[in-house]
Amino acid sequence: MYGRLLVERVEGIIDKETAKRSGDEIVQFERLLTDTNHDREVLAAHLGQGTARPLQRSRQQSAQGVEADPDDWRNREKRPQYLKALADMVEMTDQPNARWDLIAAEDKRYARVAVLETLIHRWSTTSSVAASVCPRPARATT
Repeated sequence: MYGRLLVERVEGIIDKETAKRSGDEIVQFERLLTDTNHDREVLAAHLGQGTARPLQRSRQQSAQGVEADPDDWRNREKRPQYLKALADMVEMTDQPNARWDLIAAEDKRYARVAVLETLIHRWSTTSSVAASVCPRPARATT
């Protein structure tokens, strides 16, 4: 669902009207989930411009044989279009029942902790999840 709003839009497979319709479908689907007591967590890890290129180069030269393929380099050139499509996607689909959190991912350890902290915060403040994930300690009886 989200791929349509990013990849297909950047690649010119869909137009703005179709993207808007896709965004509306995502909002309706996420509303259906939350209306039926299913929690939906929407997070995106984001690499800054200065980080993405060194990471690609280090992967390309990795001793593990991991290489950036031509699509990686082509997509790198389309970064401005992807950032615009991401901003539009978040604007279209960020709703009170399914909030986006964009996590800075330049530092892998930071990103992992940030994701966990974000989820813990959400779960501890969301009534539908808080009772099962973060139960209150029982009071001691005397």
